[in-house]
Amino acid sequence: MKRMVAIFCLSALLLCGCEGSGIADNIIGTSIVSLSEREGRIEDEIEDIEGVAGAIVVIRGNTALIGLVIERGYEKNNTDIKNMASSAARLTDSNIKSTAVTCNIEITDMIKNLKQLDR
Repeated sequence: MKRMVAIFCLSALLLCGCEGSGIADNIIGTSIVSLSEREGRIEDEIEDIEGVAGAIVVIRGNTALIGLVIERGYEKNNTDIKNMASSAARLTDSNIKSTAVTCNIEITDMIKNLKQLDR
């Protein structure tokens, strides 16, 4: 299990490429939106999906790392929920070209820790 978590994290980092720390700006319409605002908008959209209790999003380049907390009773539908979360991320932010979505609580915690390190 630890090997699978490590492989997932390394794969996600390779897909994301390198990005400097700090605030990356995205121009949407006439307003400039910070990286944390973009992540927050995606989280809000994903949390509106039926069966999602919580979401954490970290953006690296044009990739969104998404950790999901699934409500009880929806565990068997997690593939559908992950697909909906991926679509929601790309629809919410047009700069998102790829996503890595997980329902694994350990990997979701890693994404949460990564987000806290950015701030």
